[in-house]
Parts: sequence; C-alpha cells; structure tokens
Amino acid sequence: MKRRIFVIVSAVILLLCCALLAACSDDVILNADKCISVTLINGEHYSVVGENKRTVERGEKVVFKVTLERGYKIIGAYGDDCDISDDTSFEQTVTFASVLYKATVRLETEEMSSVPFAIENNKQQGEVLVSSVLGQIEDGVYYAEDILTATATPKENYRFVCWSENNYLNDGGEFFDYSETIQLNDFESINTLYANYKSIVDTGNTIIYCLLDGREIEQDVTQLLAHHARANTYTAVDFRLLDVDCDSRYLAGYMTESGEYIGLGSRVAVSDQTATLLTPVWKNYTDASLFEINQGKISMKDSIHDLDEIVIPQKIGENTVEVISENAFAGCAASTIYIPDSVTTVENNAFKNCENLTDLYMSDNVLAISDKSFSGCKNFTTLHLNAFMKPRYSTEEPSVATNVYDRLAYHIDSDQQKLILLGGSSVKYGYCCYVVEDLFDQAGRKIDVYNLGYNATYSSYAQYQVLSEYLKADDIFLHAPEQFLGAWHGPSELSPLTNDYAVQLQSAYYIWRLCEGNWDFISSLTVNEYCNLFDKFAQFNADRKDLAERDYSGYFKQVVGPHESGLRITNEAAYPEWNKSEMNNRIWLNFGLYDLVEKARDKMYAPLVERGVNVYVTFPPIKYDEIINEFGGSIDKAIEEVTYFSNQVKQILSPVDLTVLRTQSDYIYDGIHFVEHDMHLGDPFRNTHTENVISTLIQTMKSEGKL
Repeated sequence: MKRRIFVIVSAVILLLCCALLAACSDDVILNADKCISVTLINGEHYSVVGENKRTVERGEKVVFKVTLERGYKIIGAYGDDCDISDDTSFEQTVTFASVLYKATVRLETEEMSSVPFAIENNKQQGEVLVSSVLGQIEDGVYYAEDILTATATPKENYRFVCWSENNYLNDGGEFFDYSETIQLNDFESINTLYANYKSIVDTGNTIIYCLLDGREIEQDVTQLLAHHARANTYTAVDFRLLDVDCDSRYLAGYMTESGEYIGLGSRVAVSDQTATLLTPVWKNYTDASLFEINQGKISMKDSIHDLDEIVIPQKIGENTVEVISENAFAGCAASTIYIPDSVTTVENNAFKNCENLTDLYMSDNVLAISDKSFSGCKNFTTLHLNAFMKPRYSTEEPSVATNVYDRLAYHIDSDQQKLILLGGSSVKYGYCCYVVEDLFDQAGRKIDVYNLGYNATYSSYAQYQVLSEYLKADDIFLHAPEQFLGAWHGPSELSPLTNDYAVQLQSAYYIWRLCEGNWDFISSLTVNEYCNLFDKFAQFNADRKDLAERDYSGYFKQVVGPHESGLRITNEAAYPEWNKSEMNNRIWLNFGLYDLVEKARDKMYAPLVERGVNVYVTFPPIKYDEIINEFGGSIDKAIEEVTYFSNQVKQILSPVDLTVLRTQSDYIYDGIHFVEHDMHLGDPFRNTHTENVISTLIQTMKSEGKL
C-alpha cells in the first residue's frame, strides 16, 4: 500500500514538473516562481506577427514583431507600465524592457500627418530612386515623421548636376544640394525637389566648376591643350572676376570626381570626350573672435591653441589680414593651417614650435616669408601652394620644362615603359629624345622618353622628389649629374625647422621657376628636408611681382616638337672660335662631391631600385681644351684624373644595384661641338653624344637581361 502511494505521489510530482517546464519554455528550464507571461493583443491599425503570448523570467525583456497599417505610428501602450522602444517603420519591433509583472497589453496608435511633397525628374535624362525609413512608398504621399533617401542616376550621355527646389535650376529653381544621394527629413519647407541633369555630349576639353550655389562655370581649354599636356585650372583671381565669393570662405582648391585634389591654378588632365567636373573645396574660416589684429597684423588668442585645424580669416571685423606677425601662432597644436590670399607677409617665428604642423595651404602672392617663419616645426612636411595670379615668367624656358613634368604626370597610369633623363643643362641640351626612341626601337623596345634636364646648380634631390612618384617597376632612370654640389644631391646646412642638417637649395629659385605652371608639384617636396625653401620663394616672388601676367596658352608651345625639352642652339660650324674659349666650364672634378654621391645613392637611387626601377648613372660632356688646360696641357693626366674620379663614383655606388655607364673620360669632346661658354652641345653633335650614351645603356641592359 505504501509503495502504491509512493508511486502515485511521484507520478503527480513528475507531471507537475513537466507542466511547469512546458509552461515556461520548450528550450530553457525556468524557475516557476520567476515565470511571467506577457500578452500583446491585436488592436486597431496594427497586428502582431507570430505568437502574441511570451513567457519569460522576471526582469527580462520581451520583443514582439508588429505590422502597422501605412500612415499610422505607435504612441503608447494600454496595460502595465512598460518601457517601449520602437523604430520608425511600418514593420517594427516593440520591446518591453525589464518585465516585472504578468501583463496583457494593447498598443495605442495614431494617424501620421501627411505632407505635400514630390520629387520631379526628367525620365529621359535620369532616374530617381526613393527609399523610406518607414519602409513603404506611395507616389506623392509622405509623412512628417519619415526620412527619405533619394538617389539620382543619370542616363547615358547625361550627368547629374544638382538638386534644386521649387523648379528646375534652368527655370528659376534654387540650388539645394550637389550630392547624388541625399537624405530628407524636413518636408515642411520644401514642396517639390527637382533632379537636374545636363548633357555631356560634345563637351570634351571643357572644365566645369561646380559652385556651392548651384552655378556652373565652364572653361574651354582646347587652345590650352594644343600647347600643353594638361590644362590649367582657374586661379583665385579668375573666380573673383566671375563674382564668386572668395572672401567669406577659404577656397582651398578643387576635387575631381575621382577624389583627386587639384590646387588653384594647377593642372588637371581633361577628357576630349566629356566634360571634366571640378568641385571647389571650401573651408569655413575659424571664428574671428579667436584672433586679434593690429594694423593688419594677426595673432591668435590662447583659446585657439588646441584646434587641430586653423583657417585664418581674411578679415577681422573691417580689418584685412595682411601680415602673420611674429609668434602669432607659436606653439599651437594645429596639424593643418590655411593662410588666406590677403596675406603678403609671414614674419619670422610666426609659427614657431608648431610641432604638430604637417600641412600648410597658402597662395603664391606672399612676398615676405622665410624658413625662420617655421622655426621648430620639425614635422612640417607638405606645402600646398595655390595660384592667386597667373604665371609671370621672366623666361619661357620654365614653361617648357614644366610641360615635360606634366606630360609625365599625364601618363602616370600608362603601361608604356618610361625612360627619365635627369641632370643639368648638359642633359637638357645634350640629349635628343628622338634619337633615344629610335635606338630603343632598333633594339625592339617601344619607350617613352622624358628629358628633365634643367639646371645643375639646384638640388637634384628636389627634382627627384617631384618626379619619383611617376616612376614604377621596369621604368628606366638615367641620371647624368654634372660636377656641381646640387647636381648629385645638394649640399646641407642647418635647418631652422628641425635644427638639423637639411638639403640646401642653391641658385636662387629654380625649383619655384620650374613648378610655377603647376604648383601641385611643390606638394611633392618634403618641406622639412630643405633649407632656404621659403627664403627662395620670397626672392622669386619679389622678382616677378612687377612682371605682367602671362596667358596660359601660346608660350607653352615647345620649340622643337612634342618630345624635346631642350632647344637646338646652333650648327657647330657657325662658331669655330668657341673651341678656343678660355672660360672655365665649371665642371672640374670636385672630390668634395663624394659625400653627396653617397647621399644620392641612399636618398635617390636606393628607393628607386627597391621599387624595381632600372637605375643608371653616367657623366656629362666636357671640353677637350679646357680639361687639358686644367691639368697642365696633358691629356694623359686629364684622362688619368677623370678616370680616377669615375672609378671612385662607381665604388661609392656599388652597394646599390645600379650601373655606372663608362667613365668621364669617354665624354671629352672637341670644343667646336659646344655652344656658349658652357657644356651645351649644339646640333648635330648632341645626336652623336646621345648615341654614345644610349647605345651603352642598351648594351648594358641586354647584358643584364633587362632588354
């Protein structure tokens, strides 16, 4: 009997346990004392998706899925006091957080307020896709609580211009936004939004500047491209002449559709099929109340010290900012600083010890500035120079040299192998690009040749930094430095920026003259690696300030055809007396060059070799009469000395995988082949010199398995 009672009691207990488990959860064993049921019953304008009743432990949250009728929203719940979190959508989740008591709940809904709003679009020119946070779209029916995302997609041969309100832009509508995809949540102030498109057919060789007010300015650059690889953009003065407001905001440059930054007045590659779109980059001035001004000189208050970016205003009240005074921004934490084009003077120590400064934007009309303006700015690396005015060249030669660099930049993505000739004027006047191409053609290799010879007395390292980004694996870099300090790399002196030794820029302002047609090249220089960079800029600007502005077209045309950077000076038979010149041609062997050869090896050649560029070094031509005069009239002594020098150079460069072509003695030529009192070879002998060097180069590349 007792056994039967025990069995019955056990069965009852087991049944009760099973019932409790079933009541709480199919998957989780819940404590019966903590189980709570919550029911969300269907109501007007909504319905529950799935099970209405949920069982959880006390303190847990319960989530229900709810479908609302279009045009209604949840505003609360009838029942026990519960926290309800909801998303703005007709397909929502309703969450009851931290449930404490058994509850039966019904939601309270309310009809949304509809808003008269429409998006107009010319369907022949493009399409607009509209999505809603609420999840459902009905033509012409929108709600104040909604958030719309509209995306305009132009059809073939059209481009998206901008959104406008109240009408299409061409019909008097007002500019709204440039972005192809925008979000809208304020429908009360806008009745209708219009998507504007424009045909891109027959708009080749055209730059279109897309201004923030919806205006577009078109620049036909066909004539410019007839003389130059890339087209100049508008300067700040150009915009002012077109009544564009450049005073209330800082114009920092342009952005292409692909995201490439282009400085004011610099160059951009354009299409001959469709328009090239440039969007000006505007920066809002830093709050003027954070600055002080006295007789045009600006300085900052202490409260500005912690700003990461400073955009110096063009005006403080009614006073135009013309001078950045000494210590004006000393010690500030900004990494980027913008100087307005009203400033013509930056005093010494103006940005003293701004150790975070990396990028500076300024215009090319600053007349007084020095490296000492940035004393202690040891991390200052990049100068972005914008053209305030058109070039004012004192000579046409730089325009030709800049064109070669721009042609190099234009072909940056080309698969064609490139050969870069770098050196001073002996390279500029001593090599014929046509001969180089012909010799490589005969060797079975098509190649693009760029003669970047310019001036031997300024740092070749500066020129290397400008061109190096355009070289890639398998390209050829042929350096023919003259025996000058700058030709190999550039001497050093103590830098105010870093208080360490940096490359000295010699010969006034050749780097500025070289880059004037495209200031974006200056941003390739690592500023804190140079001395006198800003001092020479001030000298350069002072010398050109009274010159007339130049047009951007005709003077860029090269004298000897599309491949040549040098000029064909004369026929050698015309000036036989130059053979007897007693003027030193300034290339005598300077054994103090050896440390600069090492720097060229480490700072120029080694990085290129590491990238897979084929690097070769050769020597400049020298006059027979002058070299033997230097060594007491003995040609044997001259050859002995120049051969020793060449072998020393080879020894210094040997740790790097490059080749030195021949020796200096292989390029001793009769003086009749030179023009002027320098190492400028005249026609037709420069073709012979080109053949001498390039034939050796081709033979060497074949022996190395590179050709």
